[in-house]
Amino acid sequence: MGPSRQIGETTHPPLKTREFNMFRPLLCRQSTFKRLPILLLFGLAATAAQAAPIRVMTLGDSITAGFPLDNYRLALGTQTRELGCDVSLVGAGSTLQPDALLPFPSRHAAAWGFQAMQIDQFYINHWMSDAKPDVVLMHLGTNDSWAGGRPAKDTLASLGNLIDKIRGQNPAVKIFMAQLIGTTLYFDPVIKQLNTLIPGLAAQKSTPLSPVIVVNQSEGFNPEVDTDDGVHPTVAGKVKIAGKWLAAMQAQGMCPAGPKLVNATLNKPVAASASPWGGGAPELAVDGNVQTGGWSRAVTNNTPQTLNVDLQGTYRLSYFELGHYSVFPDIKNPYNTQAYRIQTSMDNIVWSTVVTASNNAAGQTTHTIPPTHARYLRLIADPPFYGNLLTIREFRAMGAPQ
Repeated sequence: MGPSRQIGETTHPPLKTREFNMFRPLLCRQSTFKRLPILLLFGLAATAAQAAPIRVMTLGDSITAGFPLDNYRLALGTQTRELGCDVSLVGAGSTLQPDALLPFPSRHAAAWGFQAMQIDQFYINHWMSDAKPDVVLMHLGTNDSWAGGRPAKDTLASLGNLIDKIRGQNPAVKIFMAQLIGTTLYFDPVIKQLNTLIPGLAAQKSTPLSPVIVVNQSEGFNPEVDTDDGVHPTVAGKVKIAGKWLAAMQAQGMCPAGPKLVNATLNKPVAASASPWGGGAPELAVDGNVQTGGWSRAVTNNTPQTLNVDLQGTYRLSYFELGHYSVFPDIKNPYNTQAYRIQTSMDNIVWSTVVTASNNAAGQTTHTIPPTHARYLRLIADPPFYGNLLTIREFRAMGAPQ
């Protein structure tokens, strides 16, 4: 692999999506499937185009699909973002929900109750065609061993077929194959047997162009304490799974080792250019929670609006994330901030513009910058303002304290 990719800005074509009601939770147990791959970290062209994100497809069953606000992909997304690793979770499966962080599309290729055999026979070609991943994270075989009652060797054959079909659509795909997390239930011996066979399959199938990397998800995972029901991981278990995937990607040079970035604007002093209306105080743009509504105001169409943040210390900044009106990053909405600038300063007197954006319609935007030291930040929202309304749900600056 080459050097790790940091979060980069890219320009994406308009996305055709159905509208989501942010106040109506997704109640179904199984994830909703769509034919549209969406990016985890949205880029909006600012000063220069950069390398595209690494497209990662998580392939599996309910352990991978999880619930809208409870799955290991959310932990993986958070961990990669904290390192500035430019990863996009892609797939036909969709569990979009706003969370306490800036929301990101948590796409996947997984479903409750699915066996490797079923995915091999009926789904993988379609899922690969939709997602077009660079990387596949595969945790499959639990349901084959459980509901399917299949011997380990038969499940292994299905896993081998999946590798062939995945590679048939992308000869250069990187496949990370999990040795499965354990279970407290009766079929755990079959899982253990399958886990002993997986390294041999990986060695047989691996090629220099398309390696198959074994990730031992069972090591350090205690199903007695790391699962809710003997099969499905707890929150702590999901963090462990995500951490194993990330470590494997780091070992392949896909993500940097550090330093860990923090949100420099979180709960820092802010000042706005005009009085808010409807409870949309400027402090709500830096509280780390998109559900509070953010900084909102009625505005005219000829006056820029500013939000100033005192970071109360110097940070080496790497990228910015903005949450706009619509919350969901893959919903285009005219009320989302159309044009804006981000400026940095060390003394609150001399300012440098590091991001300039225009013609935006996305609900979330991400902007990378060359490593920049700053003590103060200024977000300038420029006209026009659709419906004379401005809303910034969240303004994050990710960097390392100095």
